[in-house]
Amino acid sequence: MLTKSSVNKIEWAKQVLTIEQNVSLKQRLKQQKKYANTLNNGEKAFIVRWKQTEEERNIMKEKKHIFRKYIQEAFDHNNFVREI
Repeated sequence: MLTKSSVNKIEWAKQVLTIEQNVSLKQRLKQQKKYANTLNNGEKAFIVRWKQTEEERNIMKEKKHIFRKYIQEAFDHNNFVREI
C-alpha cells in the first residue's frame, strides 16, 4: 500500500515529466541543470530527499499552482498545434 508520502513523490515526478515532455530540448537541458545531479558515470539523476522540513513543504504547497498553470498552458498549446 502506498503512503501519502509515496503518492506525493509520484505526483511530483509526473509533473516534472509532463513539463519536460512539453518544452524544447534546449529549455529542458537548461532547467535540468537546476534540479538534476550528474552521477559519476555522466547520467543525470533527479534526487529527492525523503524528508522535508515544514517550511519546505509550505513552499512547495505555495508553488503548486505555478506547476499546474504551466502544465495546463503546455497542454493547451500542444492541443492547438495538433489541430493545425
